[in-house]
Amino acid sequence: MKTKLQTQLASIATSISIRTLWSHDKDSGPISKECCGFDASEDDEWKAWNSEIRATAIIDGNEVSGSAHLGGTWEKYGENPSVSNPEISGYEPQMTVEALNDLRIYCDPKTIRQIDKAIRLIEKEMQASYKAQMQPA
Repeated sequence: MKTKLQTQLASIATSISIRTLWSHDKDSGPISKECCGFDASEDDEWKAWNSEIRATAIIDGNEVSGSAHLGGTWEKYGENPSVSNPEISGYEPQMTVEALNDLRIYCDPKTIRQIDKAIRLIEKEMQASYKAQMQPA
């Protein structure tokens, strides 16, 4: 499932596929207030997930990718983080920029222009989001 941001980027970076991949974080310990800022009640089970933003392009017939990772995203057991937390707790824009910059080293000039255009859009969206958050309530 594509996020809102990924759908926007698909229209301007047509040579690049951007997606979020989720996997269980098998190395995480039990949830605690110290690590996550909240306590889970005994009947609420939580599960840690790893998230990856992967940007992929085809260059000279070869698939090349850049990625960014974040571990320890906690979701209630049984919830699908692609539905319950598609924006990776607000980290999706920064992770997407990181994945695109990682991809850049493999790309031709046409794809690099698309990467630059995508990053400009993300930065504009992040600035607008920050500005909205700073407005008095």
